[in-house]
Amino acid sequence: MLDFTIHDAWLNSAALEAAGITKDTPDTLPGITYWERDDDGNPTGAAIEIQWMRAYIDMGAWDAEAMVRQSSEELFTIAAHNGTTTILNPGIITPNVKDTHGGMERDFEASMEILAELEKAWCMATMCRAISASSRCREFGDPRGPIQSDRQ
Repeated sequence: MLDFTIHDAWLNSAALEAAGITKDTPDTLPGITYWERDDDGNPTGAAIEIQWMRAYIDMGAWDAEAMVRQSSEELFTIAAHNGTTTILNPGIITPNVKDTHGGMERDFEASMEILAELEKAWCMATMCRAISASSRCREFGDPRGPIQSDRQ
């Protein structure tokens, strides 16, 4: 279970076992990116500051090749339908994060490619609606075209 910032997560014992997380699993940056531990040093399942990412990958819960494209297409489409015209995803900006799966740069590139494809499709659809609206206005005697957007 991820918290609302996606910085921290809680894994149950089955998830810890599936990911191979044990007392001997090192913290990425002790005190910054780490597993909370009990008095015996065993991870409790609380992963602080993205410590959980390697576990998610190891247990098969994260497949960047499939999931980045799928979630981007889904979320960008919802955003466009809701009238969002700009999306900024600065990525991970804290200096304590490691590229845990060796593909962070490719994930970013894939996200930007998807965004460019969706933006191009959205722009084409918007232009087509505007041209159509201008034509309709002229048909009804207004040479200026539409005054307000016909975005729905």
